[in-house]
Amino acid sequence: MACALPAAVVAELTAQSRAGTTGTLSAVGDPGGLLRLDGGRVTGAESPGAPGVEALLLRSGRVLEASWVAAYQAGASHGRLALELVRRGLVGAAELEAVCLMALFDAAFAIAAGTVEECRWAPAAPTPASADAPTPGPTADWPPERSGSAGRGGREPWTWEVARVDVAELCGETERRLVALAELPTPVRPGRDRLSTAPAGAPSGSTAPGSTAPGAGSHGAGATSWSGTGAWGGSGLRAASGLRRDVLGLADGRRTARDIAFTLGRGVYPVTVEASRLLADGLLRIGGPSQEGGEVRALLAPRHAAPPAVPATGASSGGAHASAGSGPDAARSGAPAGGPFAGPVQLPRRPSRASGS
Repeated sequence: MACALPAAVVAELTAQSRAGTTGTLSAVGDPGGLLRLDGGRVTGAESPGAPGVEALLLRSGRVLEASWVAAYQAGASHGRLALELVRRGLVGAAELEAVCLMALFDAAFAIAAGTVEECRWAPAAPTPASADAPTPGPTADWPPERSGSAGRGGREPWTWEVARVDVAELCGETERRLVALAELPTPVRPGRDRLSTAPAGAPSGSTAPGSTAPGAGSHGAGATSWSGTGAWGGSGLRAASGLRRDVLGLADGRRTARDIAFTLGRGVYPVTVEASRLLADGLLRIGGPSQEGGEVRALLAPRHAAPPAVPATGASSGGAHASAGSGPDAARSGAPAGGPFAGPVQLPRRPSRASGS
């Protein structure tokens, strides 16, 4: 796992920040994502590998879906969804800013923790200049209109008005998170490692048969010890609380840390860190590679190596069945000697008779 944003991403962000440009940097990869700049500052980040602001507020239960829909209908068309959320008392101004920053850093972490194949910079369309923006704060006019906001309409994410960080701050925070995760005894890959609860007495940091230990080959995290306690043991799920208990409850062998983060409405970084600690404590283990489709392939595969033997014409019914279990006919047909046919059960056939008899 990388310990910083890819060099190509950092170089492009730095160049655009120094030029004070506005636009979107697309990081193509797995999971990949977008980084949005306005006047050289980062105003948002999105990635399929991390929950956005809407998921963090709704899936965590902080804002009810009906209240969100009402605020969205009232403010989204004018680009003032953030203001509507604050005006309606659904979330405080400082809390909303914190959630937007959390989502921004979380998306950058997800991009860096995956793979990036290429970067594409797309400058924003020119917009009419506006008056200087007022000082942001939890007032009736919060969040303020930013420079160049006129004409944006609904094309830009609504969080661009709330969260703004320098490129250096974004890169530094992303590197800090990646280094902190890599220094754990058993770092979990947020979008790849499937998590399941470990049986009682399983070794800490253990993996299922056929799976690869997380971090093996880079940080030596594949080593195991027998000091852990199973997830259903004395210090397992019953003793867990908070995020630790939530992660244990959702680790079903199919979900990754990313999946659990989306389900809980929590950041993928704290969920990944907690999963890594649970793995080190022997309460979780990494499942093997996905076996989806294996059962279907087994059903479609040929069930027998060779067709069953056909009784010889003119032979008696008893003689035909006797010769099928032994002798050269059995060897040619592939039927097991002295046993039943390997193929499906055949209906009895009437012995052929000469014409006119």
